[in-house]
Amino acid sequence: MWAAAAPGAGFSETPDFLLKFQKRSWIRNWYEKKLLHLYDCTDWAVNLAQCPTVAYSGDKDNQKQAADIMALAFKREGMELTHIIGANIGHSYTAAAKTEVSRRIDGFRGGGAARHAKSLRFITYTLRYPKMRWINVERLTEHWMPARVDAEIASDKEIRVKTQGVEAFSIKMYAGTNPLIGKPTVVIDGNSIKVETLSSDKALDVNVTFVKDAKGWAIGQPAKGLAKRPLLQGPIDDAFMDRFVMVRPTGAPLNEKSALGPRAKWPMPSTLA
Repeated sequence: MWAAAAPGAGFSETPDFLLKFQKRSWIRNWYEKKLLHLYDCTDWAVNLAQCPTVAYSGDKDNQKQAADIMALAFKREGMELTHIIGANIGHSYTAAAKTEVSRRIDGFRGGGAARHAKSLRFITYTLRYPKMRWINVERLTEHWMPARVDAEIASDKEIRVKTQGVEAFSIKMYAGTNPLIGKPTVVIDGNSIKVETLSSDKALDVNVTFVKDAKGWAIGQPAKGLAKRPLLQGPIDDAFMDRFVMVRPTGAPLNEKSALGPRAKWPMPSTLA
């Protein structure tokens, strides 16, 4: 979906941003801190290893804090954030900086995302975001705790995978694009598993799921029954991140203050209903 990213505004995490901009600490208890994993980009920085990123800030812009703290998150993952800084300017671009950011981003135009890149690094805290390229996480050990997958296509006959906080995942590649031949081996956290579903002409889709149990990893399917699963992981996130059914009001309200004003007319126009 993305060829590159060029962040230049907004905030990237909550605690430091509020402390510097509003001079207050917002975090009051453990569950607020844990749920910030959904919003704080610093926790997800390693995912940008798959997306060329060129950040921009004016040197006098208070929001430079957002890029500076992301640069620190990059360093923790052994990466370096490209950060173009405009001279003697606030929340705006200098002509020179705009030219430089455009030059770098234009170099990625038309390339798109390398869906079958040979290596990837992925972190998630929720099955609302379960996928990176050809790795699809199916089950987590515990939601809102770090779940990581580092995967590499070592050769046309071997894939190496390291996991943390993951109980099941699948590898999905599509016909004509997978780089594997024959019956390759998938090595997961030291467990070697032979995959029997590939053909030498690369005509088949690759869609194989691995499940972890007390003995290690094996090909299989997650246990059926009530469980968190990709895009159906709760608690309230599912409702707010999908389509709504809007039920229009009828009759008299219990509270007069909630009555429709004189400008409101029903039914609503079809584009809004």
